[in-house]
Amino acid sequence: MGKGKGRKIQRVLSAKEAAALLRSIADELEGPHEGPWGEEAFVDIQRLRKLRIGFKRDREDGQISVKVRVRHFSEAEEPLAHAPEASPSGGPAVNEDFKGLKNKMKSSFKEIFKSLANGSFPSEGAVESFLEDSRKMVAYPGRGEEHYDEFQRLCEGLRGAFEKRELAACQGFCHDLNRIKTECHSDHK
Repeated sequence: MGKGKGRKIQRVLSAKEAAALLRSIADELEGPHEGPWGEEAFVDIQRLRKLRIGFKRDREDGQISVKVRVRHFSEAEEPLAHAPEASPSGGPAVNEDFKGLKNKMKSSFKEIFKSLANGSFPSEGAVESFLEDSRKMVAYPGRGEEHYDEFQRLCEGLRGAFEKRELAACQGFCHDLNRIKTECHSDHK
């Protein structure tokens, strides 16, 4: 899975030019339109994944520093409004929305991470919840497939170390899971 097409512009503009940029992007969201500086359309609403616009006015000359970043789904990806019904491996149906699932994972991982950092085992419930939600998460396409294999391997390692009550191994797997999570979020947020 590719990250999809991304474009980034950085310009220093007057307030009037910045307003024109926003109008141009708004026009593009409504349909095909020439880009803000005469190039082809900057935002393809049909394939839009993410649009970030940042304005910073800290210049003495009254100009505004503008950063615009647009990411589109690649040709191979389909934009999803909801989760797939089943995992690619034919596993159980995935019915939870992605954001809710990620919030549950964040909560259980935080408990696991804190317990292990304090030199104690986390609750079995937190570990089971995290591992079950992790299995569901990897069924979502377009959310970091390039990290899924390593992530799943680390989850299984954590499961095994937890079942054997190997604290140091659990701490190592937890550290590695945190690293892969950070890498994935850096690539996909």
